[in-house]
Amino acid sequence: MGVKIIVLGAGVVGLSTAVNIQSSIPNACVNVIANNFYEDTTSYGSGGLFIPTSQSQDGSDVEKLRKWCADSWKFYASLATGLEAGNCGAIISSGYQLCNGNLERYQNALYKEFVFQYERLSDKEMEDFGFLPHYKFGFKVITIALDQRKYLIWLQQRLRDGGGQLEKRKVTSMNEFVDKCDVLINCCGLGNRELVGDKLMFPARGEIVRVKAPWIKHWVNTDDVTYMIPGENDIALGGLKQNGKESLKVESNETEDVLQRCLKLIPSLKAAKIDHTWVGLRPCRKGIRLEKETLKFGNGTLEVIHNYGHGSDGVALSWGTAMEVVDLVKKCLPQRHEVMSKL
Repeated sequence: MGVKIIVLGAGVVGLSTAVNIQSSIPNACVNVIANNFYEDTTSYGSGGLFIPTSQSQDGSDVEKLRKWCADSWKFYASLATGLEAGNCGAIISSGYQLCNGNLERYQNALYKEFVFQYERLSDKEMEDFGFLPHYKFGFKVITIALDQRKYLIWLQQRLRDGGGQLEKRKVTSMNEFVDKCDVLINCCGLGNRELVGDKLMFPARGEIVRVKAPWIKHWVNTDDVTYMIPGENDIALGGLKQNGKESLKVESNETEDVLQRCLKLIPSLKAAKIDHTWVGLRPCRKGIRLEKETLKFGNGTLEVIHNYGHGSDGVALSWGTAMEVVDLVKKCLPQRHEVMSKL
C-alpha cells in the first residue's frame, strides 16, 4: 500500500518539500494543493540570491539554521555545477555585500562557510568600485542565484515526472483531510494567519523593478534593502521591506525610490530599460515553524507537519527545511508502510 502525502502551498517551500518527499520515500504519492501557482506566488518574484539572513530573526535556532543552510547550499551547488543548471535557472554569481553598520554580523555571516568565496573588500577596492561614501564596509561573495521563473517550473516538472499532481483550489480547513492522507504538510506561508490562526505571521511587502541592463554582470546587496541581482535576461532592482503593509499595488513613488537608490551605486543604470515592476508579500514569522503536530477533529485525527515562515529566505533555506520535513514524515508514517531512502 502506498503512502499518500498532501502538501499545501506551491511556492518554493511547498514544491521543494513535495519533491524531497517524492525522491526520498519511493512508495509515496505526493499531491500539491494551492490557491496560487507560479506567477501568483511570492517565490516567483524573488531575486533568488543565496544570501540567507535568518540568523537575525527572533526565536531562530542558529544550529538548525546552519544545517538548513548547509543542506540547501549542497543541493544548489550541485545544480549550478551540473547538467541541469540551464534548465533549472541555477547560476554561479559573483557580487558584493555592502553594509554601514553591524560589521560583526557580516564578518560572521551564517552562509560565509558555504559559499564559493567570501572575502572582505579593502578600502581601496571600496573606493575603486564606487561604493564609498555610500557604504563603509563590503565583502566580495561568489554564491548562487536561482531564477525562480525557471526553478519553479523545474520543480513542478520533477513532481509530475515522479507521478505527483498539482491541484489549484483554496483550502479553508485542515479538517477536510482527515482519512484522506497519511500526512498533511503545511507550507501555506501567510495563509496560516487564517488556516491555523498563527498570530506570529506577518507580511513584509517588497518591490522589484526588472530592467534590461546586460552590461551589469555582478550583483550588489546591501544592509538597507537596496540590491541589484542580474539574471539570464534581466536584472532585478530592489527593494522594500515594509512590515505589516499588504497592498500589492505598484506605487510610482516607491518605484522611483528603488531606482534612485540603485543609481547611486551603479550610475550606468540610467540607461537601463524598465521591463516591469513586481510587488509581493514576504511570509515572515518570528522564527521558522518546522514541527509535527497531531490535530484532533470530531471525525478523527490528522498528522500534520508545519513548514512555513521563511520570510526573505524562502529560496535560500527551502531545500534544507524540506529535507528535515522528510525525516519528520518518516516518523509519522504507520508501521505498515515500508519506508526506504533512495539516497
